[in-house]
Amino acid sequence: MASMKVKVELNKDQDLLLAVIYTDKMIEEVERAVAFLESSASSGPLIAQQEDRLVIIKPSDVILVRVEGGDTVIYTGKGKYFSRKRLYEVYQQLGQDFMQISKQAVVNLTCLESVEASFNGTMFLRLEHGLSDYIKEAYRITPIKKKPYYGCILGGRILCTFDGLRINTKMEVLDENHDPIPGLYAAGNDAGGFFWGSYNDRVPGLAASHAHTFGRLAGQSIDGLTADEPGKAVAQEAHVDAASGASHI
Repeated sequence: MASMKVKVELNKDQDLLLAVIYTDKMIEEVERAVAFLESSASSGPLIAQQEDRLVIIKPSDVILVRVEGGDTVIYTGKGKYFSRKRLYEVYQQLGQDFMQISKQAVVNLTCLESVEASFNGTMFLRLEHGLSDYIKEAYRITPIKKKPYYGCILGGRILCTFDGLRINTKMEVLDENHDPIPGLYAAGNDAGGFFWGSYNDRVPGLAASHAHTFGRLAGQSIDGLTADEPGKAVAQEAHVDAASGASHI
């Protein structure tokens, strides 16, 4: 077993607990020492690496934790450090002041300076010490670095057809002179004038009931029925194909 010397130095200018292991090669004793330091910090300080040094970081000093190129990178006011743990494992060691804003990043909310709406639909976070990130997955963001810049407003709207072919009370399609076109009928979203300029999104099934009801009226018109012949309409609708359950109207 190789001998190991332990040295502790007190430095009032050192904010972070710093553990440095000097060795000419990675031997079993060194691996056990690293594993012990990491396990002892599983619910407290973080163990991270900066160049050839192992550093113990207090959670309150962490500003941002982000996955970069497959590495878990911890940012503090003194620089960036690399952790051997995965992002969710580091997140579990942090306190209630931290929030995971995407699959790739965790931020310290106490270090948040501002939140801005970005042009590409994301929220841009400005953090202390010039750090920043987006509340969105990084792979969805494409930088635009060259002029000219163009922009347009895109937004979701109610999925409904407000207008269509003009029809009369018999569901006959009208031409440009508002005269019925013989043999041409329309109903549902193909027909205009039902919704006019608004759509009541608090009444589910409006479009479906529109197609169902006006389709029935169109079928009656095609069969030569009129609105003042309800008895005949009921009699016709009672004539149903027993095999398919489909109305002949």
